Parts: sequence; structure tokens; C-alpha cells
Amino acid sequence: LFGELEDFLPGFLAEVLEAQQIRPAPVPPGGPFPIEAQRAIALQLMADIGFDFEHGRLDVSHHPFSGGVPEDARITTRFSQKEFMQGLMAVLHETGHAMYERGLPKTWRLQPVGRARGMIAHESQSLIVEMQACRSQEFSAYLAPKLAAAFGDYAALKPDNLLRLFQHVERDLIRVHANEVTYPL
Repeated sequence: LFGELEDFLPGFLAEVLEAQQIRPAPVPPGGPFPIEAQRAIALQLMADIGFDFEHGRLDVSHHPFSGGVPEDARITTRFSQKEFMQGLMAVLHETGHAMYERGLPKTWRLQPVGRARGMIAHESQSLIVEMQACRSQEFSAYLAPKLAAAFGDYAALKPDNLLRLFQHVERDLIRVHANEVTYPL
């Protein structure tokens, strides 16, 4: 499996980068983006997708992380006043991890079937939230007015540009900056 991915992904990345050149480039939003406003949006989005704050919380650290136990999910992220996308996407990704843990069958928690099935299952759930649901056209339309209310109503925060930002692919060796194509690389 990994051999097939290793053979396929570099060529696919090159094709995506080439195809992307014919589309309008996304306009990067200019900051500053106040940290408290970013945190408020992140907390609202967590609640909107089903995170239970009676059994978890969001804090700040140097690296995004999710941990704890099903009854107490702890999520961390980092925010930057220069840009908001990385912190926001990290929160949504880590929320996917926490919701997977919270959704494990409570009556089976002391048995193997009631425990997380490992990082493969964890990453699949967090990536469904981050990459599939929260980088979609529908999510861009949902998010745009929230961002405009917090940061100002300008072109870079319109749904069409947000979608281009969410789906933009570029080479980056930092895993938490990755996109759907470069993440598996």
C-alpha cells in the first residue's frame, strides 16, 4: 500500500500544481486577526459541529493536539495574528479526534471494542471533519459571514475565495500546514 502511494503521490502532486495554475489564485486575507476573535469563532464552530463542552475544552499550546479520555477531551491549538487559517483548521481537525473518542460506545469502554481503533481510525475521523466537511463549498458559505463579522467584510473572506484558500495545494514540509494532497506525502 505504501509503495503504491509513494509511486503515485509525487506525480499526482505535480499534476495538481499544474492544473491549479489555470484557476484564479486565492487572495490571502491580510491581518491582523485578533486572537480573541479567532478563539470565539473556533469555539462556535466546535459547538456547531457537535463538540460537547460539558466534557472537553480548547486551550492554546505550541502545537495542535487532542488528548484525554472519552469523558474529558482536551484540545489545543495555536493562533497567529498574521493569519487565521492554520489555527482554525487545526481546531477543526483536533475536534474530529475528540468527537471520535467521545463517540466510542460507553457500555463497552472497558473492552477492546469500546476503545479507539488506533491512529488510522483517529486520523480518518479528524480528516473527514477538517478536509472533507470543513473545506467544502457549503462550509465556506457558512463560515464567510462569521469571519466578516469578526474581521471585516472584504473580498478575501468571501465564500469563493475561502474555498480557493481551503483547496489550494502547495508544497510544504510542515505536516500541520498540509492539504489533501500533501498530507499523505
